[in-house]
Amino acid sequence: MQADFSARKAPDVFYMDSSLYPWFISQGVLAQLPKKQMQSTKFYKNLIAAFTSKGKLYGVPKDNSTLGLLINKDMFKKVGVDPKTIPTSYAGLIKWLPGFQAKLNKAYGKGKVTAMTYDQDMARNLAIMIAKGGKPVKNNGKANLASAQVVKNLGLYKKLVNTGAVATAKDLGSGDNGTAFGTGKVAMTEEGN
Repeated sequence: MQADFSARKAPDVFYMDSSLYPWFISQGVLAQLPKKQMQSTKFYKNLIAAFTSKGKLYGVPKDNSTLGLLINKDMFKKVGVDPKTIPTSYAGLIKWLPGFQAKLNKAYGKGKVTAMTYDQDMARNLAIMIAKGGKPVKNNGKANLASAQVVKNLGLYKKLVNTGAVATAKDLGSGDNGTAFGTGKVAMTEEGN
C-alpha cells in the first residue's frame, strides 16, 4: 500500500489494520468518511475510535471477533474433569491449572499435552493491557508497553506460565493456538477468527 500511495495509484478502498492507521493518517493519504453514511454508530465505540482523528472518521472496522475458550471435551473426559469446573477468572485459573495439568500428565505422559495455550500477539492481549488504566499506546500512536500498569497487567502471563500448565503454541511446536489445539497438543485455548 505504501508503494501504491507513493506512485499515486492506491485504490479508493483497502484493508488497513488499526495498528497501521496512525502511520497512514500521519502521511495525509486517507480521505475523511461521512460518519452517517458509514453507519459509525452501529460499531462499538472503541472500534470506531481506532480509525478516528480529531473527531473525523477515516476508516471503519472490517470485522470483529471476540476470543472464546475452546476445550477438548475428549481430554477432559479422559482425565475425569468436568468442563464446568473451569474457573471463570484468571486468578481462579492460576490455582486450578496445576491440578488439571497433573491429571493430563498422568493420562498422556509428562510433556505430551499442555493444559492451555496463550498468544503473545498484542491485539489478543489488549484487554489485559488496558485493565486498571493501562495504556499500551500513547496518544501520539507510539508504543507505551513499558508503562508500569501495562507491565503489571502482563505479569498475569508470567503467573500462568509459572503454573507449568500454560505455554505458547510455538513452545508446543505449532504456529498458532488453533493448530496446537487441532493437533491435540493442548486441552484448552483462547481463540477467535
